[in-house]
Amino acid sequence: FFWPTLYTYLLFFMYGAYYTLGLLFGKFNSLFEFQRLYFTDPQSFYLIGRLLNVFAGALTAVLFFFAAKKAYSRRVSALAALFLATNFMHIRESRYARPDIMAGIFMAPAFMYLLSLKKRKDYFLAGLFTGLAASVKYQYILVLFPALLAHFFPGGDPPGRSFKRNLLHPGPLLLLLGAFLSFFATSPLVVLNLKSTFQAVAGAAGQDVFMARYGFSSSFSFHLHYTFLQGIGLPLILAALFGVLQALAKPKKADIVFIGFGVLYYLAITLGGSIYMRYALPLLFPLLVFAAKFADTCITAADRPGVPKPVKAAFTALLVGALLYLPVKKNFRYNSLLSRTDTRVTAASWIEENIPSGSRIGFLTTWPPFCPMIRENKESLVIADREIMTGYRHKFLLNDPAYPGEPNYYLAQIYEKTPVMLWYRGVKSSVKTLKSDVKTEKLDYIVTMEHYPTAVPDISPELNELVHDSYTLYKEVLPFGGKTPPSPLFDEPNGFYPPCDRFEGVLKPGPAIRIWKTTGAHAG
Repeated sequence: FFWPTLYTYLLFFMYGAYYTLGLLFGKFNSLFEFQRLYFTDPQSFYLIGRLLNVFAGALTAVLFFFAAKKAYSRRVSALAALFLATNFMHIRESRYARPDIMAGIFMAPAFMYLLSLKKRKDYFLAGLFTGLAASVKYQYILVLFPALLAHFFPGGDPPGRSFKRNLLHPGPLLLLLGAFLSFFATSPLVVLNLKSTFQAVAGAAGQDVFMARYGFSSSFSFHLHYTFLQGIGLPLILAALFGVLQALAKPKKADIVFIGFGVLYYLAITLGGSIYMRYALPLLFPLLVFAAKFADTCITAADRPGVPKPVKAAFTALLVGALLYLPVKKNFRYNSLLSRTDTRVTAASWIEENIPSGSRIGFLTTWPPFCPMIRENKESLVIADREIMTGYRHKFLLNDPAYPGEPNYYLAQIYEKTPVMLWYRGVKSSVKTLKSDVKTEKLDYIVTMEHYPTAVPDISPELNELVHDSYTLYKEVLPFGGKTPPSPLFDEPNGFYPPCDRFEGVLKPGPAIRIWKTTGAHAG
């Protein structure tokens, strides 16, 4: 239970709809054909997951507007929603089939209700949406904190209600009840297996071990460099800080709610050692609201009698343009990179076109998702030790009379010590035994994936160098031009995502892939 289950259920529903429509329109004739597509060519399933997140990301920006409008002016709300809709971090995560963005469509209405707690149903609905958000990602349960702040803040509804009356008010209980019911309804197994859940959450929180590998001393410095400077951008961060100072000078209930949530959530992810940019997505709500408040103050200051309307309009356009320039530019360049073919796809196509079917190929890697995806024949499929996540797939393929089709290959995974993940026939090797291991496995080709993210245990430089010295380079597919890779080549904490900044020199996403021939003359 590393993750709660609502996002999984949503994907299951989408796949069920895909299967039903496929039956109606003749794409599938049976459940077996649907399973075969999933296990042999899952592109459409990935696309469904990604489109679901694109929809969630767009809807979150709309809901964020209505949530902010509960406490601020229409212009502040519109600016905040615009900043979110163009934010690099929000847009990047909306492209991938991960649960983080989906939580936003529940977090936004939770804020919508907690910013206007008047009736008992407001408490219950705020809790309900908080529970749904937490059922996508656990940490979103922290939205309960600003809800309690909103309840006990002196400026609450009705005005002047004493602390004692607030303490005896049933609102907080309704809030907790709504959160529990929605969480239990959408992640029941998590609640029924709390011991396993706590173990998984504790394991996920302890990510300090990766800090030194990424070159950071703590989560504080990591999020300063990645989340704030790269994910949001310096102009918007400065605007948000000025907006916070402005709010503290004359705090409103909504200001205290957003500041309280931002401080608590930031401390939770930094003290908990969370190192991924996507973990900070909830911070966009308070930060962008305060950036919008500051921008609104600047626009209002320029809206004075005697100032010509064209001057006011030009000032507004320049201010908003200055705040949006970096994220829009970064999104454009990131999109440009993503539109190019990944090196793993290029390498897989080249292998299928140039290496004879039935050849024996060894992937030198501890992390098989970095490998080109090619068809594995049943000879290696039947003898391989498998991860539990891929076990059912391999059993299905072994029993499929139409699998594998042409071309297909005997695949082995060569690793040192212990692999992070094992998808193919495992061959434990070393500098001393590599050549004999290659002969024993009768491997015709070795495929190396170089320039690993530092969090993933790499193949040692000595073993890579031995491959370079002992075998003939047959083909290389590089994500950069020239002999020296640019820095950064990719986003370190997220594998082979394109980098978040300094895109110069990066031509396409993916690792540096080299294909080596172990015997005979090579083709160039």
